[in-house]
Amino acid sequence: GVVAPRAMAVGEELLFVDRRLSDASALCFRGLWLSSRHRARLDLNVSSAPRDARTQPLLQRFGCGGQPLRLYVEGRQAVDRQFISCMRLLALAGNATRLEDEVRRRAWDKVWPHTQVLTRAAEAAAAELAVASLQQAVTRIGASGAEIRQRF
Repeated sequence: GVVAPRAMAVGEELLFVDRRLSDASALCFRGLWLSSRHRARLDLNVSSAPRDARTQPLLQRFGCGGQPLRLYVEGRQAVDRQFISCMRLLALAGNATRLEDEVRRRAWDKVWPHTQVLTRAAEAAAAELAVASLQQAVTRIGASGAEIRQRF
């Protein structure tokens, strides 16, 4: 139930904070842009990344094993660390031995999500996956925005 300090009229808005949610509702329904701490939940299609089935437990341990990959990202000047680190893991997920070796050698268990740049080829694969998955998410968000405007 909801407890209010006064009687509420039909159609009156109720605002609440839930840190697991993005601030998209504040933007959509109140016209507020919380730029200093903007968070968004992204559902990213990462199915184009080849995966060895043996890498799935490792990907899951770091929160990068889902399809779609669901991440909360914060709007910042720099790339979100969890996001780029997941892209790096997924870029290596086609080869279980190499992925396990890199995680162990770079001590990613201890520094996650502060991962380092990989080889040029692996970093390029991670960037390509990142761009493709974000482009799909942006397209979906744009289509949702048009639908919301049409309904309301």
